[in-house]
Amino acid sequence: MVSPITKILQVPFFNRIRGSALGPIVTGAFSDRYGIRAALKIASAMALISFVLFYLGSRYYARDLDKAERVALTAEE
Repeated sequence: MVSPITKILQVPFFNRIRGSALGPIVTGAFSDRYGIRAALKIASAMALISFVLFYLGSRYYARDLDKAERVALTAEE
């Protein structure tokens, strides 16, 4: 059986692998195809888009958290 802490730590680990490990590879592929300036502009645009999406999501976080607290969760045995 996997401990709950292991399950919790898997999410950031795999997010980091997808983002940090693939970021340079994707940027390098864009650089080979479009040039380094365009690749860095695309990478910067992706960071800006991520910022906007996280900001928009944060505006709804408190409301969604309140809804989630009202849901009764029961464990199966």
